[in-house]
Amino acid sequence: MNPSLSHVLALTDQPAFIATLQARIVTMNAALRTVLGEVREDDDLVTLDIFDNHAEYRGFLRGFATVGPVQRLRLPGQRVRSSEAEVILCATRLATGGPADTDVVVGIFQHSPAPVPPAPEPTDLLDELPLPVMRVDATGQISYRNDYAQRLLPIPPNATDKLADIDVQYTIDDWGEHLHQARQYGQRSYDSRWRKRDGSVFPVRVTLCAVRGFPAQSALVVADDLSELRRQEAQLRAQEENAQTVETYHASSRGAPPSVALVSVAPAYDRIREQIKLVAETDATVLITGETGTGKELVARAIHSRSPRAKDALVVVNCGALPRDLIESELFGHQKGAFTGANRTKLGRFAQADRGTIFLDEIGEMPLELQTRLLRFLQEGEFTPVGAERSVHVDVRVIAATNRDLKAMVEAGDFRADLYFRLNVFPIHTPPLRERREDIGPLVDHFIGKHRSRIPTLVETCPDRTLERLAAYDFPGNIRELENIVERALITSPGRELELDWDVGSDEGATQRTSDTVLLPEVQPGQILSLEDMQRRYIEAVLQQVGGKVSGQGGAAELLGMNPQTLFSKIRKLNVKR
Repeated sequence: MNPSLSHVLALTDQPAFIATLQARIVTMNAALRTVLGEVREDDDLVTLDIFDNHAEYRGFLRGFATVGPVQRLRLPGQRVRSSEAEVILCATRLATGGPADTDVVVGIFQHSPAPVPPAPEPTDLLDELPLPVMRVDATGQISYRNDYAQRLLPIPPNATDKLADIDVQYTIDDWGEHLHQARQYGQRSYDSRWRKRDGSVFPVRVTLCAVRGFPAQSALVVADDLSELRRQEAQLRAQEENAQTVETYHASSRGAPPSVALVSVAPAYDRIREQIKLVAETDATVLITGETGTGKELVARAIHSRSPRAKDALVVVNCGALPRDLIESELFGHQKGAFTGANRTKLGRFAQADRGTIFLDEIGEMPLELQTRLLRFLQEGEFTPVGAERSVHVDVRVIAATNRDLKAMVEAGDFRADLYFRLNVFPIHTPPLRERREDIGPLVDHFIGKHRSRIPTLVETCPDRTLERLAAYDFPGNIRELENIVERALITSPGRELELDWDVGSDEGATQRTSDTVLLPEVQPGQILSLEDMQRRYIEAVLQQVGGKVSGQGGAAELLGMNPQTLFSKIRKLNVKR
């Protein structure tokens, strides 16, 4: 148990204890030992031993799941071992930082003859809690802060002390909705970002508790710091992505690098092959554009495999999937001790790609502050790891890709103009599948051969009737969507020919997009939203329109023209309600 928790018991001369949610007593103060009589230090007591009415106390413990982390309970006429006095119990649930079932309950009660006087305020035990606790009314006004919140959070210089001075993610309108749900259901939890006294921002899980005895239009606000949890999650995601995206080819162990098949008979793709051939032998920066699912990464791999760098690393980075607060460290590395949790020196993706190629997919998702560092690397060929004093020089060829209109982003101020021109040295555009329908047949044959080895199927060919049905469809998800359709058809086809037992693009099976028109979220007249708020509301509107589906045909990613992993990352980062 955290030693600081035992200090809570020193706040009162009245009997008090700390117990688990399973009712086992962890520690008790001297006043409670006096009430209970002879109790040895090694006695394995449970709080049920204290009260006559076991069922009522079990109900009290269950109340934490519905009422919230702070509550009061009056147990009239309950005997505490040898005492006949009535008991008023005030208890607080403390998060230990581990699984929920390891949390503890701090309880304090008093003896009094009938009639029972008012119970202690729930805030009596809050000043020693190792987390911020506040009382906030419907207008966002903070009427109480415990000592921890006073030390951690900013206090405005004027008389107003609003939650909006602390919460950088939600507006007062959002707070009103949170409070309404807390009053309706007893409790409301959500993730947000709060500002500290020093101006830094940290992630929190906010719990609103509609505590009995508080005014009807207020709630107790308890916040858990998620910084360490988010750091661990980001580290795990980065490790997984490293394992998935870093591919190193060594001539001594693997021989020549694998060839990359570009399946196409369309005249439009002849131009792309010629561009790949021309640029592969150079170190020129390449910018690949095109809709989601058109094979931009495949073009990047083809350039690398045909280049003099083919025997060295190809590092693939999805800029939209990297955690925003760790993207600088992921790309450029960090020194041990550079920030909290940096327990070792780590090579970034650019260092991993030394003498090889780095492919920056979804480059339009890169934050503006990181665009400056990327521009410096493109200009000077060097970067400085986070926490380091000296720059590092590496020999890396850069290929970038995006499904967004970077020119429009430059005009809107969301993308640096100088970086755009640095990336756009050799542009390659991948056309959508609807503009190269003659490739549907060769691609279907290619996918049949690709997936037959792992799917138990008799399919060998695709008949003309199936090709005609496929050719009549526009494929908003492009080649990726076609591959998914073929893979499903391999599973469902009973014979040697590929059969589609559903309408291509229908809601059955692959589910087409609900509509090409997305209903914009409502904004009140004169209301100004931050870019993140607008993105969150827009994504929520799209998810509502497609029934919460994110990836696959007819999902929000397809409707928005985004990579599904990028959209999943944005949903987590923006705390989007699904």
